[in-house]
Amino acid sequence: MTPDLESYLEEIYQMSLEKTTFTPREIGKRIQATPALLFRVLKRLHREGYIQYDRYGTIGLTNEGKSLGKLIIKRNSILQEFLFIINSGSDPSEEAVLLESHLKASTIYAIENLVEFFKQEKDIMERFIRYCEIQREKKEE
Repeated sequence: MTPDLESYLEEIYQMSLEKTTFTPREIGKRIQATPALLFRVLKRLHREGYIQYDRYGTIGLTNEGKSLGKLIIKRNSILQEFLFIINSGSDPSEEAVLLESHLKASTIYAIENLVEFFKQEKDIMERFIRYCEIQREKKEE
């Protein structure tokens, strides 16, 4: 699945948390897509089994669509937490979007383990953050 298609599915998943079915028009307003682009996206998501779609009716996520939508949200959240911890100096939410489609599931899982480790071992996380600050100051000298 392309990063753009994932973004559309993510938005549809977010909408599905508010209500179970919606119209193409409601999705179009939310993602600000032209009707032609929206039709292509919905057709492809339907063909790949992520949504139930009737061109003039309502749209709902399939179980597979719900699972993938939930995974996309979780992956983004994990990456944002990781980027916050390492304090790269960039906006974690923007950078997470850039990273998420380029990392394999095994890498995301490893990052998730690291984030969870830091949450449990706050003293180590604080030492790491201080270390990074010192290194950044040295680099700026």
